[in-house]
Amino acid sequence: MKMGVSKQELDDAKNRVTKGGTYTVSFQGFFPKKAKNGSSVNLNPRLVIIGDPEQNGKEVPYSLNFQTSTWFMVENFIHMFGLKADEDGQGNKSIPGDWIQPSEDPTTWKYTGPLQGRTGKLEVVPGTYNGKEVFNVKQMLCALPGCTEKHSDNLIKAA
Repeated sequence: MKMGVSKQELDDAKNRVTKGGTYTVSFQGFFPKKAKNGSSVNLNPRLVIIGDPEQNGKEVPYSLNFQTSTWFMVENFIHMFGLKADEDGQGNKSIPGDWIQPSEDPTTWKYTGPLQGRTGKLEVVPGTYNGKEVFNVKQMLCALPGCTEKHSDNLIKAA
């Protein structure tokens, strides 16, 4: 007799989404760190599925790279929660809220702002990475009333 666990049990133990679909997620903070290239920051939002009988409480991994060329993804993210980016009088945009940045090391940064605890919807699809099945955010569904922005419907291709 062998003792073991199924692949599904191992996947579930990681507490990550294990099935494609459209889910409501709760934003539970950013966990930023420098991107591998060193010239930008991955915000690593913690997105937890709520209200789904099979996936409830599971995390949806998403790095959300923060730099000028990926601002459209950041804006998609903000709109998913029904908010607009903050904008100053000169047209500069930022994530609504504030950051406490005690050092240059992004792992020490803490976000405080209106995104915290908000809910939004996104679509997750299966894919492969290094020969393993993964689940990627394909699109974030805009919840901003009256929004006329064009949002990406394939963030996987855009990344």
